[in-house]
Amino acid sequence: MRSQASNDRQLIPGAVSKAVSRKNRSKRNQSAAGESTLASELSDESRNVMVNIEALQTVAIAHLRRDHPLRRLLLAERTLLKPEEYIAKLESWQVLLRES
Repeated sequence: MRSQASNDRQLIPGAVSKAVSRKNRSKRNQSAAGESTLASELSDESRNVMVNIEALQTVAIAHLRRDHPLRRLLLAERTLLKPEEYIAKLESWQVLLRES
């Protein structure tokens, strides 16, 4: 009888691997959904990111002469810029700084 009971409890190897693969697939789907949610949250946050140039304006006040074109330009800028604006303007600021 004992051998019959142990036979009843045996698992079929194919059934176990199918159950495990289903469980792993479910975890992967949950993980992929979580990653896509995280990516969308990050992209939402990155849309709200602004570059604060207040410190740069302070440096311009402290180290550039009053009539320096870069100083006047930096002080005329808004304090908060979108990253794309900041990068685009950075090249122009560098040119002005090198020319003086």
